[in-house]
Amino acid sequence: MKVQPTNGISDSVHHIFHADSATYIGPPTEGWEAERVEWAPLSDVPRLVGKGELVSGTSMAALLYALTEK
Repeated sequence: MKVQPTNGISDSVHHIFHADSATYIGPPTEGWEAERVEWAPLSDVPRLVGKGELVSGTSMAALLYALTEK
């Protein structure tokens, strides 16, 4: 899936990939990579968005896709 989070302003394309599993290998190595990294079940996504704890448009697009994928 491709997302253009700032179309009309920039031609940046974010590519989103689906994986069936993942392995945590450690915290981000660069301070600018992420404010916080946390594992959470997909069922928590609506609550996290509603509370304003998940605000990245690209992340929300990927998670919405994952929640609705059949």
